[in-house]
Amino acid sequence: MVSVAAVALTAIVVTLAVFIQRLRKRRRAGMSFRSEHVIVFTRYPEPGTTKTRLIPDLGEAAAATLQLYLTNHILEVLQLVQAKRPWVSVEIKYIGGTKKQVDYWLSSHRRRRLRCRWSEQIGQGLGERMVHAFSAAFERKKQRVILIGSDIPAIDADTICSTFDKLSLGSCNMILGAAKDGGYYLVGLSQNEGEETIDLDPLFTSSDIEWGTSKVLQQQRKVAQQLQLRLEILPRILQDVDTVEDLDEIERSTGYTVEQIRAPFLSVIIPVFNEGPFIQQTLQNVTERCSFPNFLEIIICDGGSDDNTSELVTEFAKNNERVPIKLVTGLKGRGRQLNKGAMYSKGDNLLFLHADTKLPQGFDASVVLTLSTPGVSGGAFKFALDFNHCSESERSEFGYSKLFAFEMKVLEWGTNWRAKIMELPYGDQALFMSRTLFKSVAMFPDYLIMEDYEMVWKLQGEGHIQIVEGKQAITSSRRWAQYGYLTTVMWNYVIIIAYHMGIHPNALARLYYGRQLTHAN
Repeated sequence: MVSVAAVALTAIVVTLAVFIQRLRKRRRAGMSFRSEHVIVFTRYPEPGTTKTRLIPDLGEAAAATLQLYLTNHILEVLQLVQAKRPWVSVEIKYIGGTKKQVDYWLSSHRRRRLRCRWSEQIGQGLGERMVHAFSAAFERKKQRVILIGSDIPAIDADTICSTFDKLSLGSCNMILGAAKDGGYYLVGLSQNEGEETIDLDPLFTSSDIEWGTSKVLQQQRKVAQQLQLRLEILPRILQDVDTVEDLDEIERSTGYTVEQIRAPFLSVIIPVFNEGPFIQQTLQNVTERCSFPNFLEIIICDGGSDDNTSELVTEFAKNNERVPIKLVTGLKGRGRQLNKGAMYSKGDNLLFLHADTKLPQGFDASVVLTLSTPGVSGGAFKFALDFNHCSESERSEFGYSKLFAFEMKVLEWGTNWRAKIMELPYGDQALFMSRTLFKSVAMFPDYLIMEDYEMVWKLQGEGHIQIVEGKQAITSSRRWAQYGYLTTVMWNYVIIIAYHMGIHPNALARLYYGRQLTHAN
């Protein structure tokens, strides 16, 4: 009789044979791991060095912001490509900027789950840089390689995936995507095992190609035919963005408007609940310290105050002509109120401010500069306490001990260290972000507490959170004065630990505030 061990051994051998046969079929299909590769040519978005033909119309800063938006858009498209074809690798070839600047920028896209690498472009002219990029890819055993620029907003994942499909069929080994200006927005090459190597130098460095002219596509086509390449032209003609006449393409393809790029509007959103003693001071601070009042609005979202907060806001708004102020009401809970305020705002950028926090001079300009920094998903100001930033006479009125003064300095230093090194600012540092990103991360969670903590983690998944250097958001020290430094800090850590253990923030809110909180006013 056949032993049980022999039957088991036979089953194992058969299973292994089937597994090996399937692996061989996959290899024969030509879909070896990461054999498809996308190269993106871009420039670091530094004012004055990028999109120079648009500078007379947009200005240096807005032209750089446009370059940033275009490149980020292309990289988001490549995320969709990798979702459809997980084996596709992405390489970003850049010029301009320091290595530190580029690393800071492009590492943010890794946080967004784009699998990519980056390196500086090598070569004197565009043709030489293309030769080097393709050569390096083929040396790494990539079989199908597509090179695209960063200024084609209408390119999509389907265009790139279909180009790979055409190259994999073997009927062509070169594909060009025609641009409306006579150039081309995409070039794809296929160099499978056993096929003749493509001579890249004459293909891209031929003297017959006049780069930067409307003749490039036809000249490149002629050179490819002379080299006897099997060339195919994609049926879809796209428009790149180089001149002011091309700007309409941005809004059609990305949703960004020219005005949004040139002069973004800012909405300051302030949630309130019984903030009568502070609210007019806060409103005065915002209206007086902004640099561009014509590009600013204030949204107050009242969570059902039973003091005179709403009346004080209405009174201030009537007497203020510098900045428009809107009062809305919503259910109590800071996360809900922040979302309600954002819903009634019109800003391209959003700044979320606590009612007892004062902003620095020129805060609105700092928001624009910070959010236009490549790699930044959101920002905040340095943390400061009013007790540490008042005169000796004012400080003496507090009547606190020298120990309390020392504790406040330690608190300020520790908070700023955490915010800068760990990129973990909290709500009392005036978090800000673009409206587009605010929507993409699904807004603030509908929590009674910890809404800022959760938002910061969401922002970290989209890029870096930058702290504005030299600018402080000064917040009230009333909480630490009322409950004591050690008690308040201890409770903060207990709440954070409990949150990570899975306890719902609304339950933690009841514990934190020491009273029953309801979901309705």
